[in-house]
Amino acid sequence: MPRLTFVRSSARDSTSIASNPARLLNLYPEPVGEEGRTTALLRPVYGMTEIGQIDGVFIRDMIEDGGFLYAISPSGLFRATLTSVVRLGDTAAGQTANLSRNLGAVTGCIGGAYFHWDIPTSTLSSPATGPIDDGVAWVEYLAGRTIIGEIGSGTFAWSEIADATTFPGLNFAVAEAREDATIRGFVIGNNLYLFGEKTTEIWGPAGSGANAFGPLGVVIERGLKSFGLVCAADDAIFVVGSDDIAYLMAGNEAIPVSTPAVTSAIRDGEPQSCTFWDERGHKFCAITFSDRPAWVLDLATKVWFERAEGPLALPWRCRKAAKLGDWVVAGDDGGLYALRESQLDAGEPLYREATSLPLENDFQWFTVAELEIMTGAGFETGSIALSFGDGIVFGLPQQLPLGGVGVFDQRSIYKALGRHRLFVARLSMTGPLVPIYADCRVRLA
Repeated sequence: MPRLTFVRSSARDSTSIASNPARLLNLYPEPVGEEGRTTALLRPVYGMTEIGQIDGVFIRDMIEDGGFLYAISPSGLFRATLTSVVRLGDTAAGQTANLSRNLGAVTGCIGGAYFHWDIPTSTLSSPATGPIDDGVAWVEYLAGRTIIGEIGSGTFAWSEIADATTFPGLNFAVAEAREDATIRGFVIGNNLYLFGEKTTEIWGPAGSGANAFGPLGVVIERGLKSFGLVCAADDAIFVVGSDDIAYLMAGNEAIPVSTPAVTSAIRDGEPQSCTFWDERGHKFCAITFSDRPAWVLDLATKVWFERAEGPLALPWRCRKAAKLGDWVVAGDDGGLYALRESQLDAGEPLYREATSLPLENDFQWFTVAELEIMTGAGFETGSIALSFGDGIVFGLPQQLPLGGVGVFDQRSIYKALGRHRLFVARLSMTGPLVPIYADCRVRLA
């Protein structure tokens, strides 16, 4: 008896949807082993629960330090917990910004201006930036020093040890292995990655004073697509390269992890940020867009799925994420949202959708007599909707109950689904967080 598979990885390419319509939206596969009733469960993502709102919109970056979240937006610097938000003071306004830390201080830049928040004295200041004359593009911390990069060049400078307010005039260097300007510096482990427009150099601690950092002799022949498209992923870097391909970088290796569908989204869409978080032991890296759902990579399974909001699959508002007990995402609407197991997503039902791989019979007509959707029924009361078609056009969804609590043998069977040359099923749910089996039973007449 044939089986229909609800895809284990989203594959829908925006340039050729008909070639493979398979899709996971707000669902990700969790393998159950060879002896299970299915090869994988489709688990729902965590929903967003609002915990606070920052004045204005467009949070640019967020970090955790000392049991607080610090967020930067064009309207200022903010400190938050899971229950409150406090505005710390004015900063500059700008399209790009990032935050770092330095032993009792939170540092950052926005709109080319460098700022320093001294935690013990609760003081916000704008120290002089020494050798950096044309505005600060990025801020990082390595080996006891704050490092700042100059806008539009390869020049970067560093502070005195444990003093992020003092930048001696000789404490600077230039990323000059190639001629492209540095877009952003990024620290992982003991390495400073200098992402340029076309290439990436790797530097590290080398001494003291004006010789504190030096090149490691490594140049990766690809750069960074834009300022926000990089994040830490445990001991690696998740980055969208200047060639429109997503990579995991560690040491001097850049391992491509994109699929054709992801690359098409990056090339044709409007990617805005990369971010990292975890749920139920799965570690996720996301590329968020302003014009389409986010594409999310599960590092455990190397499977991609999509994260969106509502049944219209609107873009996910997440800009950055940081952990403070719960993982908290900063929205481009100025909201702070805790990621929690919930049927609600920012106050709306958490919509989940899975589109199957195509079922065909050498392009000959066949009749689908029955389709059985297998779920974790018996734990919650709810229903599931199914529609079918050729992968491009789908009919109206048909609703079927999953059974009540304790009804473990309930079978969700759809009958008389018509004649087809190509059969694609799409299921959707907004109710209980019931995991779906990735494999379905199909009976042909």
